[in-house]
Amino acid sequence: MRSGAKVGIVGGVFVVVASGVAYGGYNLWNGVTGGSQDVGTRSAPKTGPVTAEEVAATSRDFLAAWAAGEAEEAGRLTNDPVTAGPAIAAYREGAGVSEATITAGTPTGTVVPFTVKATVTYDGVSKPWTYASKLSVVRGESTGRPLVKWTPTVLHPKLTAGATLRTGTAKTPPVKAVDHKG
Repeated sequence: MRSGAKVGIVGGVFVVVASGVAYGGYNLWNGVTGGSQDVGTRSAPKTGPVTAEEVAATSRDFLAAWAAGEAEEAGRLTNDPVTAGPAIAAYREGAGVSEATITAGTPTGTVVPFTVKATVTYDGVSKPWTYASKLSVVRGESTGRPLVKWTPTVLHPKLTAGATLRTGTAKTPPVKAVDHKG
């Protein structure tokens, strides 16, 4: 192959790679900044405490996405979507929750209590499961958006960091009580 052809091929590969890097950088910038406004006209992120309207709207949207099984969307409505999204997905898959109805209570400041009424299904058997929990709404540090403050206790009040909910067969079978005649 002649050196001119080699230079052309290497140059073409460089242009393709540089274009891919530029496109990736552009997407990253839009993902971080929201990409909906021109950089020159961008207003500063909103600051200060969240309002009662923001608490109500954010908690309503988060609980609706969670109940609908939209883990990625629910995760985006938290201040830690990288942790929250997979945890919410595992709630459906690992715990075997086939359906959930989540009802918000009356907010107190930024705290919103809610009740979960779910159906847990395992090995062809379905059982109801009901519990109460709560969430808090905070203002996003970089975006200024109202977001659910992510902690595992949002999914269940006894859930700790790194733990997941899981449905399965008990390790110890239930004891069958019998009398002296068997």
